[in-house]
Parts: sequence; C-alpha cells; structure tokens
Amino acid sequence: MFWFMLLMNLLIPLTMVFLGIYFKKAALPEINPLFGYRTRRSMASLEAWKFSNRLMGSYWFKYGLALSIISIIFSFLLKDQIEYGSLFIMLVQMCVMFYTIYLVEKALKQKFGN
Repeated sequence: MFWFMLLMNLLIPLTMVFLGIYFKKAALPEINPLFGYRTRRSMASLEAWKFSNRLMGSYWFKYGLALSIISIIFSFLLKDQIEYGSLFIMLVQMCVMFYTIYLVEKALKQKFGN
C-alpha cells in the first residue's frame, strides 16, 4: 500500500516537471484554444502567449522538482499514516500549482499591463 501511495503522491509533481520541460522548450508557436497556459491575459497577443507558456514551464519544472523531493520525504515520514498524509501532501501540491498561476499572471500584468 505504501509504494502505491508514494507513486500517487508523485503524480502531480512529476506531471509538473514533464509539462514544465515541454512548455519551456516547445513554447507553443501559436495561440491554442485547447492546450497551453490559457487565460485572458496570456491569449491577448502572441508575445504574451509565448511569454506565459515559457514562464509557466519554468515555474512548473522548478516547483515540480522541489515538490517531488518534499513529497518523497513526507511520504516516508508519514509512512504509518500514509492515507491521511497523502491528503496533506496533495493539498500542498495543489496550493503550489495555483501559486504558479498567480506568479505568471503577476508577471504578465507587469510586462504587458492590463
């Protein structure tokens, strides 16, 4: 049971790492209504679109690596109560994901206004 829960705890951070690499490198050449960092500000212009996707990729890669390490450590520390510990770990991971949205929106506002 522990190893399965550890794997589940790593799902969000590893997804962030791999998508972070993709967004950082691919930079999605045109505004895509289905895939990418899509907000009103990011889709306002092609320059904002490329900037926001690269920045989100950079944040997700960095924070995803950090969350992976933290998740592994906390999973082992909470090994006896991994079911409840996993809820805490995933809650922290989701908060970090939402925080990256705030950071990108703040950077978009500073660079492009509005």
